[in-house]
Amino acid sequence: MPLLFSSDGQVNAVVPYETTVNATQQVILTRGSSTSVPQTLTIADAAPGIFTKDSSGKGQGIIFGPSSNLADSAHPVKTGDIVVIYCTGLGKVFPAVPTGSPAPLLPLSNVISQTTVNIGGIAVAPMFAGLTPSFVGLYQVNVGIPPGVTPGDQVPVFLTAAGQPSLPVTIAVR
Repeated sequence: MPLLFSSDGQVNAVVPYETTVNATQQVILTRGSSTSVPQTLTIADAAPGIFTKDSSGKGQGIIFGPSSNLADSAHPVKTGDIVVIYCTGLGKVFPAVPTGSPAPLLPLSNVISQTTVNIGGIAVAPMFAGLTPSFVGLYQVNVGIPPGVTPGDQVPVFLTAAGQPSLPVTIAVR
């Protein structure tokens, strides 16, 4: 698997797109001459997760409004604004991108699995859900803030891809 980052307590890698889903796989880490005990995983079609400001998976999502500012209490979004949600785990894309390669600008690589967004309890179909051009393994979802969202500084947002929901994060809506 191509590594994106590693430290003493964390390893970020890209699961190869061609990995068989709904089957068990083994992950083994090697550092120098040390090898980990094999860990068995089941690979799903999708396992969405929205990135967050503090990297905890909770709280303020890495969701940008039309002014390219984080959609937080200092820069709230409003009904009709288009936001960009940065996330991971949305699964296979078309056209396919070789694992470990940056996504091209053209053509855009769209996710294959059905993806929806829920903002403040309102389900919304995205305008785009796919790989972020020029990045490796980074997905983005572009969606409009729907009418009827109750304003607040901690409006919940979550994604569903291939029937799997992400954990909720928050944005500010006025």
